[in-house]
Amino acid sequence: MTAEEKAYSMLSLAMKAGALKCGGFNCEEAIKKRKAFLIIAAEDIAAGSLKTLCDKSRTAGIEVIRFGTKEGLARAVGKEYTSCIAVCDRSFAEGLKKKF
Repeated sequence: MTAEEKAYSMLSLAMKAGALKCGGFNCEEAIKKRKAFLIIAAEDIAAGSLKTLCDKSRTAGIEVIRFGTKEGLARAVGKEYTSCIAVCDRSFAEGLKKKF
């Protein structure tokens, strides 16, 4: 299993555990409420959306990692479409950082 496959697998597990928030609005809410420990943005996220996420994350001291595609992230978490994910569990966030 490649490192990328392991990361997608870990995202899937985190989603089942209820540790993720998907989509721009949900990610921004998690950042505002200080619930996010890591933001994962797809490589093909819109430039404006990425800037907004990065600005809000930087202010809150949350790391943003670019990984995968919108389709790949969505498939990993069982959604039809998502361009960003907020990891709201410290353990999963640390584990995912190691995968990247």
